[in-house]
Amino acid sequence: MADIIIATNQCSQLDLDTLGELQEQVMRCRDLNPNLQAYAYQSMASPNPAVRITERREFLEFLSEYPEIKPLDSVGFYRKAYKDSIPSGMSVLEGKNREAANEIKSLLKEVFHGS
Repeated sequence: MADIIIATNQCSQLDLDTLGELQEQVMRCRDLNPNLQAYAYQSMASPNPAVRITERREFLEFLSEYPEIKPLDSVGFYRKAYKDSIPSGMSVLEGKNREAANEIKSLLKEVFHGS
């Protein structure tokens, strides 16, 4: 059984509506693994500065209704680099887009090192 769940969610009603089911599953799984950690990672966030802050606030407000799922501080923004990496079989860590690579590095650091 996994020790960590990372649910990737856009700040959209369709994505966020899945969190209720996820929270129920997490609570059931903790009967078998009390150390299970569940995180929500905001993905495909708007890179537009005029939208970014409002979108993040709404994401965090919605998640506050699900105490079993901890929001990650790291955020993945909508970037073409993610789509472009797929046909070449590379991760964005191997690509040229430093912003996308830094988003993934930040996610990994936060999940595995608590930073």
